Amino acid sequence: MALHRIGALAILLGPGDLTPAVIALLKTLGCTTIAFNPEMKGSQEKQLWAGLKELALTDAILISIRQSTCPPSLKIDPEIYSYQDLLKRGESLGMEDVLIAQAHVKSDDPIVASGTSGTTGNPKLVQLTSHAIVNLQGGVSFKVSNRKITSFVARPIPWIGGLISLFKGLYSESTIVWIPTEIGLSEKTQEVVCEVIQNESCNTWAPNHLFLPKLKALQTKYDLSSVRLLVLTGRRHTPEEMFLVSEAFPNANIIHAYGSSESMKIGMRFQNRETIKDKSSVTKLLTCPGVEVKIVDANNKVVPRGEPGEICCRSECVFLGYLGNLEATSRAKSPQGWLHTEDLGTMDDQGMIEVIGRTSEIIKRATVKIFPGEIKAELLKNPLVADAIVIGVPDQRLHEEICACVVFRKSGSDGLSLDALADWCNEKWPARADGLSLKPKYFVVYDEFPMTRSAKIDLKEVKKIALAKLGLGEK
Repeated sequence: MALHRIGALAILLGPGDLTPAVIALLKTLGCTTIAFNPEMKGSQEKQLWAGLKELALTDAILISIRQSTCPPSLKIDPEIYSYQDLLKRGESLGMEDVLIAQAHVKSDDPIVASGTSGTTGNPKLVQLTSHAIVNLQGGVSFKVSNRKITSFVARPIPWIGGLISLFKGLYSESTIVWIPTEIGLSEKTQEVVCEVIQNESCNTWAPNHLFLPKLKALQTKYDLSSVRLLVLTGRRHTPEEMFLVSEAFPNANIIHAYGSSESMKIGMRFQNRETIKDKSSVTKLLTCPGVEVKIVDANNKVVPRGEPGEICCRSECVFLGYLGNLEATSRAKSPQGWLHTEDLGTMDDQGMIEVIGRTSEIIKRATVKIFPGEIKAELLKNPLVADAIVIGVPDQRLHEEICACVVFRKSGSDGLSLDALADWCNEKWPARADGLSLKPKYFVVYDEFPMTRSAKIDLKEVKKIALAKLGLGEK
């Protein structure tokens, strides 16, 4: 925010983000200053110094937040400035230049660029304006208690979830309790998370989906009664997952929120133990105040209520554009300000929206479009299945066929479970008039699904593994 006073745009990157593609982009953008914290894991630190050495060939000024020593093998020739030394030098300077620069800054200028998750495509840098960030809370009013709240956050600032938490903390006077992401989102350190929440009496928490099946058991070991609001976001949550949360925290409220890096708010709904009992509508969301939503077909025409299509939204919180990528920006955002989310969804007669998948996930079998979210929802009702993803795989005759990627519950043999699941699917989906059914032709078993660093399922890697196991080439 201090950088914005002089009209500077901050590009936020986390540990491990300085990839060759990002380095190439930073070079084309002509970054003038690179500030970094060298305290990170060994492989991340090595990547950092290698990237800085390449970026140092430009005219960028390097500033280290903490004292650091560059490895001799990656010696960087330009001087690396210390952040603390720069602060001391700044004390002797006046404010005149800052005030002159500040007079030219507008609310619609970009203030920060945050990276997309990259779960379904190459990551991009999303530019957000101060106007968008200030209006994030616009029209949404809720109180956890009469006191200032304490929020537990495990997302780093470069991710949109961490960035939103930071700015909400600033303008709502709440306290942020932050822990390193590799601890906060790891299945192996769940007890550490609960211990921090207990000791700091945190009131709000956005648990990662890996926590959900274990919440009730963790409640018996730790006092999490201070948690009054749980936020479910970052992925499509099933009715069963929401029920698990309400059972573990019967006296807490739940916010089911839908947004993206490109639009920080789209839909949300306040839930509690009573409303979650209605599983038929529990995943439906109200559009956030100040947000317009429409559902369109492939020709950008609004579809009838109840029919699936792409979710498009327009509001003051929609991003300015992808930094250094005008082509991608023009594909995602219309001249009228409509963001094409690439999410599939429906809108009912009451205007409530439901996310059912991604446009890229549609399976095109012969002349029929199949929505994998519908098949996944049924698979998750099978008691053998702990998690499932449905994808399309190449087929010479039909173009694509249905493949179910499943993680079985830890009981019995995978072979026996697979046979039982196939029989169950035969009964669930009989053949239709064209002789085809919605039963998956292929099943691929995983011990667990690969994850991205942002603790989301890596759909690209899931499909890559499935194709390799099935011996099928990329489409």
